[in-house]
Amino acid sequence: MLAYGQETELWRATFAVLSFYAWLGDESATVQTVVFTDRPNFFAPYLEGLPVRYSLLTSAQLEEMRGPERYVHRVKLQVVTQVFRSHPTDNVLFCDADTFFIAPAAPLLRGLRPDVSFMHKREFTFADAVRIYAKFALGNQDEPLHKFLALIKSRTFRVGAQAQQFRASQFMWNSGVLGLHRQVAGLLPEIIALNDALYRGSGWITSEQIAFSLALPVETRLLPSTQYVMHYWGQPQKLLMDGMLSALNSAHFRALGLAERLAET
Repeated sequence: MLAYGQETELWRATFAVLSFYAWLGDESATVQTVVFTDRPNFFAPYLEGLPVRYSLLTSAQLEEMRGPERYVHRVKLQVVTQVFRSHPTDNVLFCDADTFFIAPAAPLLRGLRPDVSFMHKREFTFADAVRIYAKFALGNQDEPLHKFLALIKSRTFRVGAQAQQFRASQFMWNSGVLGLHRQVAGLLPEIIALNDALYRGSGWITSEQIAFSLALPVETRLLPSTQYVMHYWGQPQKLLMDGMLSALNSAHFRALGLAERLAET
């Protein structure tokens, strides 16, 4: 879990972690959660009793993780890489802060295999994205997309054993969830390089999830995780959820024991 900056992001992450363990059941002993955050003390009253540890993110670390282009979503790639580096024998399930579980996660965790990865869901082809982005009211919304399409048409990218020529007919997947087997960790340096090349060449804010969408199918079969996880990435959904999550910030909720906290979640 990656949660830093605005307090709303911390509340979302708190609920995401609680929802994971509320649905996980007896298998919680096999899982450890790592929260990368600039405010570890924020979470303690709500996640106490759960196998959660915190990795402090400083301003200097965040700046370095964003890279020379100062790309904000590059931080996700860096923390996933860091977890694999620290836990090379484990699989990794990364969830954005604006997610929560709606079903037991154990089948999702058991489904991680060397040849199977999970993302949140398949969205649309890059060719279809031209039409989708044209609907936005603000000008130049589709300019980065056209740059991206020209970029993948003009060159190849190294992923796996050989150079890959990507196509406009390939699919964008939402990266609100990333389920990665430990053997996939070897692809991460190439995914980071792909992300950097895509963002530098197009400026498309979704370059991070594009990199996963293009690279993971080279070595694995991509499956959706929508039956396990709700991802409320849209702004109206976030406003609705933020209002509901205010219930966490109460003396009543903080005073509950762990079992009661999970039951209320």
